[in-house]
Amino acid sequence: MILQFKKQNYNFYSPAKTIKTHPSFGSETFREPFGFKAIDKGILYKGGFLQYPEELEYLRHEAGIKSILSLIPPEFPQITKEIFMINNSNEKYKLQKPIIFSYFPCCERDGELYIDEENFIKNINKLPKPIYMHCHGGIALSENMGAVYKKLLREGKINLTEQ
Repeated sequence: MILQFKKQNYNFYSPAKTIKTHPSFGSETFREPFGFKAIDKGILYKGGFLQYPEELEYLRHEAGIKSILSLIPPEFPQITKEIFMINNSNEKYKLQKPIIFSYFPCCERDGELYIDEENFIKNINKLPKPIYMHCHGGIALSENMGAVYKKLLREGKINLTEQ
C-alpha cells in the first residue's frame, strides 16, 4: 500500500514539553514524550522515541500505556536504549502485565508511505491497549500512521475488542 503525504521538515530532538512530580508516587518525576498526542483516546497515542526513563514513567502512570509500537527498527541505538528502559521499568514494578514492545516496519520516502496494511492491522489488533506508537520525533511518520489507523478504523478493519 502506498499513501501520499505532504513532506515536512521538523527538528526531532527538541526537549519534551512537561516535567512534573506525580503526588501519588512521591518523588517520581514524569516527563511527557516529545510529540505526545492521542490519536484515539484510550486506544492509540503517538509521539517520539523515548529518550528518558521519566518519559516511560509518564506513559505507564499518566497515560496507562500497555504496549509500545515502534516504527523505528530495534537495532537503532536509541531503540536498543528504549528496550533496556522498558525492561528495567517492567522489572522495577514487577507487574503481572508488563509493557510490551513491538516493532512495525514501514518506510516513508519523498512524501510516500510504504506499509504492509495487513501486518499493521494484526499489530494493532493483538497488542494490549492503550498503545503508544512512535517514530523518531513523533511528528511525521507516527502522525501519518495515525491517519492510516483512522482510515482502517472507519473501514472496520481494526478490532478494538481483540487483545
